[in-house]
Amino acid sequence: MMTPIFLFSLLSAIFTVGQSIVKPGSILTPTTKSSWLSPSGLYAFGFYKQGNGFAVGVFLARILQKTVVWTANRDNPPVSAKVILNFTSDGRLVLQSAQGAETSVANFRSASSASILDTGNFVVYNSNNLSIWESFQHPTDTLLPTQRLLADDFVVLKSSVSEFNQSTGRFRAVMQQDGYVALYPVGTSLTMEYGYWSTSSGIPNGSLNLDDHGFLYVTNSSFNLTISPSKNSAKGTVLYRLRMEDDGLLRLYSYNLQKPNGFVFIDESKRTLGCERNSTTENCNEKGMNITMEEVPGIIWENVTYSQSLLSTKQDCNDACLQDCSCEAALFNDRVCRKQKLPLRFVNIKIPNDPKAALAFIKIRTS
Repeated sequence: MMTPIFLFSLLSAIFTVGQSIVKPGSILTPTTKSSWLSPSGLYAFGFYKQGNGFAVGVFLARILQKTVVWTANRDNPPVSAKVILNFTSDGRLVLQSAQGAETSVANFRSASSASILDTGNFVVYNSNNLSIWESFQHPTDTLLPTQRLLADDFVVLKSSVSEFNQSTGRFRAVMQQDGYVALYPVGTSLTMEYGYWSTSSGIPNGSLNLDDHGFLYVTNSSFNLTISPSKNSAKGTVLYRLRMEDDGLLRLYSYNLQKPNGFVFIDESKRTLGCERNSTTENCNEKGMNITMEEVPGIIWENVTYSQSLLSTKQDCNDACLQDCSCEAALFNDRVCRKQKLPLRFVNIKIPNDPKAALAFIKIRTS
């Protein structure tokens, strides 16, 4: 079974650096301060909208639509806007209703601090700064890079009802002790008659892992076997996540985290409309305007070239576009420099050694 990769966006949202350590006495509410951010602002832990109310979980915070990767008490009904998430003075994490009723968010006590990490793992620590509870050890429908799915019947990926309802759905992904990664309907025994897809790693008592570069592999203390191809992305430029879907398929997604400077979304609420320059000048020689070239390797877009020339080096291509007021971007491949105008359409980042991919130079104007 092939695992599709989805590139959701070339540009990511601007983010705010958040706090990394949460102490007892901290609270969240759905309508005021609703979440705690990871250090880079990539992930958040807290309230998100679900149905007519709110749920608590971990979600990607640097994209417009909150993509949930872990949910607390996923089969409980949504809570109202009047609820409080309280990290109590005795080290518990509870939801408190307006009437004072409490619901535990996670099974721990006597915690001294907590943190949402840039891996997406929400970790709780004791007074010795040792982990006593982690969301990575209690997955819902998603596996994130550096997270492991153990050969344990109680640690499985269970699909959600839908993308917008994180209650337990109909399907599950299991790492079996015999080395098989297998998919089953929820509520069935782990036997061949109920499984509808599997692949054998040949590694008993292993764990299913996803790394920062898109490798999905099974490993134990002695062996490892890759079961999906790497995308060869540089660490920190692409985020991967594996999700057990509500349609019964196991899918691997990717998000491009790079942000080319000098451009903004035409409409922040409708990102599919594309981007435009954040500078309005048409005169590339205007005083006070700083013009530079942004280098983006391994890229393909609709090739509408108005001028091309044979040049010896990538620097020659860079300079040729920089000095041409009509040039907004250039593609350099096999010593051919192709000058481009806006708009740049159908952009796709490829594996660097793809022969069709080119080195791109994009003109950036800043005042």
